[in-house]
Amino acid sequence: MKQTLKELLVKVKSFVTSRYFPFVAYGFLMLAVHFLIPIGHGDDGFFVTYLGDQPSISKLMEVLGKRYQVWTSRLLIEAVLFLLVHVPLLWRFLDTLLMIAITVMLSLIFNEKKSTTVNWAIVLLVLAFPFETMDTAGWIATTLNYSWPLALGLFALLPLANYVNRKKTPLWMTILSFPALLFAANQELMCAVLLVVSGVVTLYLWRRDKKILWLFVAQVVLCAVSMIFILTCPGNSARTVAEIGSWFPEFAGLSIFQKLEIGYSSSLYEFLMKRNPIFLAFCALLAAVGVKHKRISVRVASCIPLGAHLVFGQLPGVFGQVIPHIVGLNGKMTQFGTGFQLTSPTTWLPDIVLTVVVACILIALFFAIEDRILAAFSCVLFLVGFASRVVMGFSPTVWASSTRTFIFMYFSLISVSIILFNILMQYALTAKKTKTLTLCGIGVFAVIALDGILPLLVA
Repeated sequence: MKQTLKELLVKVKSFVTSRYFPFVAYGFLMLAVHFLIPIGHGDDGFFVTYLGDQPSISKLMEVLGKRYQVWTSRLLIEAVLFLLVHVPLLWRFLDTLLMIAITVMLSLIFNEKKSTTVNWAIVLLVLAFPFETMDTAGWIATTLNYSWPLALGLFALLPLANYVNRKKTPLWMTILSFPALLFAANQELMCAVLLVVSGVVTLYLWRRDKKILWLFVAQVVLCAVSMIFILTCPGNSARTVAEIGSWFPEFAGLSIFQKLEIGYSSSLYEFLMKRNPIFLAFCALLAAVGVKHKRISVRVASCIPLGAHLVFGQLPGVFGQVIPHIVGLNGKMTQFGTGFQLTSPTTWLPDIVLTVVVACILIALFFAIEDRILAAFSCVLFLVGFASRVVMGFSPTVWASSTRTFIFMYFSLISVSIILFNILMQYALTAKKTKTLTLCGIGVFAVIALDGILPLLVA
């Protein structure tokens, strides 16, 4: 009996310390959250009644045809959405699985050495994502339009990531990557992200291996076709006109520069000028990697984003007593951006601060990461995520869409943070300080993740 108990304890310990356990723990937490949250409100209630009392495939096709003409190009997404709102229990399970899948796929793409510590860092970073933003238009409607395209988009990129790392991809995964890509690219922002990322990496592989990889070229073409479908959809144009009247009547009178400035400044304000656990983790990791660089300019650049975020976002009450006029910049955001006027230099300061921080992030990423290819890829990831939110400045729902449109920028920051954490782990192994760094890193991530998930738990 004692021997059996001892063997059981050994197996339990082995499982708890395995690289899979972080995902299991995260999965149980997500399952609990999904069965606690109330659903059926917001757009979910609208979609439930849209097909009438007797929903059918023919009625669904008819409705999708009308939606294409007057409202949206997201036909694949809405086809699934129209069906799932009638079986909310199924959505609870599927969304839980897809949230787990996001963490697993981030590990498969960025945790090449299969480190348990890195997997814990991934889980804690994803926990810090403000999951409650997936309720801004109703849980089912928002997740189908945002987190599901993210999850399936990551899955579609797995064959590409495997080829970059010179690993084989199972045939079933390669086959399934195309329907996953088709669904993910039905969402405008995710389509743009996938088009740029798959395009850039395919070009890099062509240059590295001196051959055309038709599988990945096909993925790029599929993304390009999806983007053409989105841009030519009559419903998207009609929707823009309707939403200008509903949400932002002044939008029609804004110049291209004003729209760009709204997207640019509002995107950075959400991260730099507010408490944001993921951006805090990103800046802390960037500073930790950058301070090891031999050039003082790179060390300074790597620390500026962290310092700025502490001043404006994390501790404005503390620093506001010392430098009130500077800290007061975090209150300059309005419906029309920061109020930037080319003829009034005094209005430039908020955008100058934001631009300096972005420039420092790019300098630190490019120079502090020793692997040139990885450094360039990290810059591309950051810029693609950032651009995915900046383009919202050209939509009249830039404010009405709330924080859900930040999801792709959030996960680009998470992805780059994992890259930076991997570099720190490698440094720890070289310096033989693995245990100390692991404990400190997990402690910091735990605090940051708790900061992110507490609002959801006490809601």
